[in-house]
Amino acid sequence: MMSETTEDRFIALSVEAAANTKSSTPKHLTVIIRKEDSGCHVFCRRFFMCILLLAVVFLTSIIYGIYYFANTLPDVCHSKECLRSAATLKQNMNLQVDPCEDFYGYVCGNWADDHPRPENRIANSWYQERQLKIFRNIRSQLERNASRTDPKPVAQAKVMYRSCLSSAGQRKAEAVQEIVQNLREFGFPTIPSFLNQGESSKFNWVVTLARIQRKLGLDILIGFDVMTDYRDSNQSRIKLDYQKPSNPLGGMVINTVNGKTNNATILAQILSKLVDTINSDYNSTKYESSFVALAEKYLEFWNDLSIDLTMDNDQEDDWSLYSIQDLQRMADSDDSFPVWDRYFEELFAPFAGAKPTFQDKMLIYRTDLEYLKRFVKLMAQQEPQVIEVFIWHRVAAYLTFHAFEEKKTEEICARSVQSHIPLAVTYTISDEKFLTDIEPRLQQMLGGIREGFNRIVLDTSWMDEKTKNATLEKALAMRSFIGFPEWVLDVEKLEQFYDGLQITKSLYIRNMINAIEFFRKKMLQSWRKNHGLRLVIDPSAVDAMYSAQRNRIFIPVAIVQYPFYYRGLEALNYGAIGTVLGHELTHGFDNNGRLFDKFGNMRTWWSAQTHQEYEVRANCLVEQYNSYSLPEGSVNGARTLGENIADNGGVREALRAYQAFVKRHGPEPTLPGFDDFSHEQLFFISFANLWCSTLTPGRAKALLSGDAHSPGMFRVRGTVS
Repeated sequence: MMSETTEDRFIALSVEAAANTKSSTPKHLTVIIRKEDSGCHVFCRRFFMCILLLAVVFLTSIIYGIYYFANTLPDVCHSKECLRSAATLKQNMNLQVDPCEDFYGYVCGNWADDHPRPENRIANSWYQERQLKIFRNIRSQLERNASRTDPKPVAQAKVMYRSCLSSAGQRKAEAVQEIVQNLREFGFPTIPSFLNQGESSKFNWVVTLARIQRKLGLDILIGFDVMTDYRDSNQSRIKLDYQKPSNPLGGMVINTVNGKTNNATILAQILSKLVDTINSDYNSTKYESSFVALAEKYLEFWNDLSIDLTMDNDQEDDWSLYSIQDLQRMADSDDSFPVWDRYFEELFAPFAGAKPTFQDKMLIYRTDLEYLKRFVKLMAQQEPQVIEVFIWHRVAAYLTFHAFEEKKTEEICARSVQSHIPLAVTYTISDEKFLTDIEPRLQQMLGGIREGFNRIVLDTSWMDEKTKNATLEKALAMRSFIGFPEWVLDVEKLEQFYDGLQITKSLYIRNMINAIEFFRKKMLQSWRKNHGLRLVIDPSAVDAMYSAQRNRIFIPVAIVQYPFYYRGLEALNYGAIGTVLGHELTHGFDNNGRLFDKFGNMRTWWSAQTHQEYEVRANCLVEQYNSYSLPEGSVNGARTLGENIADNGGVREALRAYQAFVKRHGPEPTLPGFDDFSHEQLFFISFANLWCSTLTPGRAKALLSGDAHSPGMFRVRGTVS
């Protein structure tokens, strides 16, 4: 029997249980009897709850730690660009080399293994390999059949390419006829008068040189060009200069001591072969002694002309302006014939109003002026027949080489078409995407590099405030040309530019001459205008440059390719094309660029004190690079100074620009396989990688003895030292 309390509790619990219990039989009543918990049970339950709570806290901590750790680990870039860059850099590097001792060897130690120098080349580098890739692309474009949508100049480029490839199989008689026609147009006989006494010689060397210059643009004896006035960038001027005659024996070394007879014999063979090629019914073997006698006189004349003047044309006061009348007065004492008036009269004969007047001043360097004065005197004293064969040889050799060269490969023909009608070729390798996507990015990068340059200037202690401000103004005024002229993609404008160009399916030599003459005509007709028509650098060139007289940087579309760009990480891009941009910007302030103000005019715009401080630091750089040497010779620190300044400045500016980029956008992912390298280290590895190269001993010697650039290994060593 239950007590009332117990009974009431039982009923209440039973009702509650029945109300909260689901059963398959609605009428079923579930009875639950609940007893009071003991003290032990309460303790166990609380202990279990504590353990459970600790487990939850522990698991939560682990999950949070994993999440936090995962988000603080640097990302790894797995894009195809990053993977390519990582593989290339790792493959080129020699990790056995101590980077602190030889950074170039560390970065480029294995480069030659995967980039062997072609047997027909004296050097190999990234620049040369990428240029070859561009020419292969051009070749591919030119090999396509012309379509109705092709602009006329592009169709002409394709026709010229095919005529080049088929030139070796063309009928010799037709090519000879073309050569003879041009020789006669220039005023030459087909057989030099010295060898053909029966033919009356009325040779006028002045008229002949002018005609050759007008049609072929060959600088024989007299160098002719049109350029911007150094002191007035809005003014164009004719420039005359010294043209040291090339070796008449080709690649052979002329023996100046005991080899007089041998030299004449070799030259006689060269001349006789040319005469036989142009005159099919002529047998030069019958006149061997005449050819030798002619060659001896030729070599004597060549020796007289081959004066070695000390050329130091970087000095501000090393040139002057002269009119035709000024030149003629200097020549009158040696030759009563009006040499210079007649030369320019013939040169500009087809172009009314283009001939220079007495008011038009030509730019001539001091050393060139001395040569031109001496040159006129030598010409007045020399036999006309010797002068004739001297000029005839150079023109005939030029024409026959291009007409009968047998090894006209696809690459050679692509290069030829590109060099003669470059903007038509540019159309084939350009697209609007570059203008809308890539070009703005590079302009933004250049803007950051300019800011880096400005910060360096502001931090410089040896420049006074006035010079600093003028330097910053010039940097701000510096313009950039990246890619290609936008108007090239406008078919109407492209066709208008090439209007009048004659290219046919006939002889390649004829097409080549037509293309050269077309551009010579444009230049001579418009020489007084500011030269917007002239290409400063071809868009298909894997190169870059700075023009002091335009105060402008030029970055052709061809260099905007791997490994200069598209490298995945901005650390690599700034280390590659970024240093190229910085290099060109710095040229505006190197030992030559600093002579020109922000308008491109040559004048003194730095203070004397700053100039002196600059010279002290420049001399240190000269001495540094003088200490670098190869078995073939030493670097000339003075001759390479401008490029060395640009290299050093370009790297510093690009690095500052990259550091500013990281501050704005945050840290970049790491490069696969380079987890232990900082992004700044990757920047320098990318820079050094650009200069990986191989050289033959002969090329190394030529580079050291005459090039304005230091060999690649020293461009790296001198910059990172």
